Amino acid sequence: MRDPGQIAFCRVRKIIEDIFGKNSTYDTVLPEVGTSYPFFYIGESFQNDELLKNSVAGTINLTVHYWTDQVRARGKAVEDMRKFKSALYESENTLENEDENTSNDETKIHFLRATSRILADNSTAVPLLHGVIELYFSFS
Repeated sequence: MRDPGQIAFCRVRKIIEDIFGKNSTYDTVLPEVGTSYPFFYIGESFQNDELLKNSVAGTINLTVHYWTDQVRARGKAVEDMRKFKSALYESENTLENEDENTSNDETKIHFLRATSRILADNSTAVPLLHGVIELYFSFS
């Protein structure tokens, strides 16, 4: 059985890559200086487990970051973030392990909701917009 947080992570990464391409999707470490904007970065992950009588259930919070150098085109940033969230909402609500070698009683991951915000980012020589999308899942 795969970790529920990893199942959610893989699903989120696949959706971003399908819409925006592999060259616009990063995780684990931020891309190198000089990487073209915009791009998504799959960042922090928090998992809360609770032992039940015969199983484990819990929640997963996954943070996705979006950066663009088009600070005067805030609408494009909002639209790119909306495309990602819409695809996640439109995907199967139950995010199952897609590994064909696992049994049917695999842990079920349910996407619950998303919150997002856009911040000014002056951490580089070029002004940026930094979108933050918080994703919430449950599993059982």
